[in-house]
Amino acid sequence: MAGGKRTTRYTATDVVEWLRDIEYADPASARQAGRAVARAWNDNEFYASATALPIARCLRSSPEMAGPLDAVLSRLARRFAVHLHECPAWDPKPHWRKEIRG
Repeated sequence: MAGGKRTTRYTATDVVEWLRDIEYADPASARQAGRAVARAWNDNEFYASATALPIARCLRSSPEMAGPLDAVLSRLARRFAVHLHECPAWDPKPHWRKEIRG
């Protein structure tokens, strides 16, 4: 890795194929979810929130898909060797004042 940059690129095609062939997702939903997941991962957004929303939409529209959302996310992360952080997305307007009261 030159310059400390990650060289792995995630392709939407790989994610779509996995969703369709392994998880039995609806083809149209799999395409949308695969594009969104690959885009997020290539932007180094490995948060569960960035990955879970497109997969949840795919799960809702694909009656053949098995499992709860967290199980599908776990299988997806294992297949592509990524670690999904369970941190919430950044909040542009946090309520930090209520925590500082003294």
